[in-house]
Amino acid sequence: MWDNSRFWIGQLFHDSRLRLLNSLPHQFLASLRMSTELIPVVVPPIDHQDEPMMLCNWLIDRGERVESGESILEISIPGIVWDVPAPSSGRLERIVRVVFDRLRPGDICGWIRLDGDHVTVENAS
Repeated sequence: MWDNSRFWIGQLFHDSRLRLLNSLPHQFLASLRMSTELIPVVVPPIDHQDEPMMLCNWLIDRGERVESGESILEISIPGIVWDVPAPSSGRLERIVRVVFDRLRPGDICGWIRLDGDHVTVENAS
């Protein structure tokens, strides 16, 4: 009996939350979605897979605005240094890897918070 009551109370709570969300203006929902969209800054694949890679330098600071394609960090293998471009326009939200960290292709070095230009809301009127 108790388990069945918990199910119905939970279902009622879930349904009321959905009604509340559906009643909010679409602009408000868009701002909520925008505030949670983070894009990872990922170490790209390289031809020299067997060489040790290292993060040399962040070219921007946390909180700074970046444009898509702009160089934001430098990675090196012995004898070669190259820039990693920003995957999207936005602000550098979080730095996960620091200078002199060893890296592998696919490692996440940081996170970029998207600008409002990239937000789309389905069924907006």
